[in-house]
Amino acid sequence: MDEVEVELRKLLKPIFSKLDADGVGFISSDDLSAAVSGLGIEMQPADLNALREQCDPENTGDISYDELLAAIKAQVEAGGSLASLFQTQRASGRGGLVIEEEDMRAASYEEDGMARFIGDLPMQLVQIMKKHHARILEIFNTLDEDGNGSVDIREFVTVIRRLGLAAGASDEEVRRLFAAVDKDGNGSVTMSEMEAVVSAARQGKRILSMTAEEFRARQLAKEQMERERARLAAEEAARLEREREAAAFAAEEARLRRYGSDMPC
Repeated sequence: MDEVEVELRKLLKPIFSKLDADGVGFISSDDLSAAVSGLGIEMQPADLNALREQCDPENTGDISYDELLAAIKAQVEAGGSLASLFQTQRASGRGGLVIEEEDMRAASYEEDGMARFIGDLPMQLVQIMKKHHARILEIFNTLDEDGNGSVDIREFVTVIRRLGLAAGASDEEVRRLFAAVDKDGNGSVTMSEMEAVVSAARQGKRILSMTAEEFRARQLAKEQMERERARLAAEEAARLEREREAAAFAAEEARLRRYGSDMPC
């Protein structure tokens, strides 16, 4: 599989899977326009018809994923509007989500410095999407490293780690989030499952909640952190007070020395 095919798979598979809602492995030739629109391009009717004939030369009315991929890959390699779109997406990084260092910190740690609960990550991703005007497809493509249209647990953990989005969480916690996203429990996350997670996050709903034990442990950790901050603040205040008193004493000594030197013998 060459680089162009890997990149195209990342773009096409989620779109195809969404149109193939019944999972039969085919979309109708009438869906071709929607598939192309999903790539972010509008084709002229003549070009669309030519692509339809290339995908479905026997005019069966059905187009498989492999047929769609092969036809679009051929057009990309031949040049033209689809090639321009593909090159633009590769150059701009639109095939995947760009994560900045500020995003990493916000997604990994709360304002008080405590590591975020892993169940908060989808909501943090929604904030990143808003900030960068990103689409769900970009999140999915970022996670789908091999471009096969689904995200397995290895990809999920590896990419989350590489992006620095859950720096304070253990691999076990990240795997736990994966299990919550993988609603049907088949070991891979689809575009539809990702859309459901993002939709819930936009409504402020978690797909993964803390257990009572986790909540208590987190509260104890917060209390300990607050006590440590109070101790450090008290030590700093005491240090500053000592420095102020020492400076005042030194200033008084200097004044007395000057006063003493001015006294007549």
